[in-house]
Amino acid sequence: MSSQEENSAAACSSTSKKPTSASLQNDLLLYLNTHDELNTWSYANEHNIDHQLVIGTFRSIQSIGDIINMEQRTSRSIAPTDEGKTLIANGSYEYNLFQAVPSNKGIEQSELMYVDVVG
Repeated sequence: MSSQEENSAAACSSTSKKPTSASLQNDLLLYLNTHDELNTWSYANEHNIDHQLVIGTFRSIQSIGDIINMEQRTSRSIAPTDEGKTLIANGSYEYNLFQAVPSNKGIEQSELMYVDVVG
């Protein structure tokens, strides 16, 4: 399970992949000029920008004075590991081992030990 901090700012346009601090500040403020709020996690993902850079830029803007209001929100997401993705695609090890046993004659355990059940 991973956690991401999300911040919404009340009162930010598209940026290049590696924006300067000044250009990101400008883009965020332009965005907020036409939108009521901004989810920094979504914004960073949509613009392929490091989330911490977006947060740092907002904190920099916030330190100037009463320009924006920030509210921290935390969300959690669950995603399968690489092994989990393999199991989803190919079935569990136990299932694959069971499928490796011929239904009409069985198999010796010593032979079964060498069957590839990973998928």
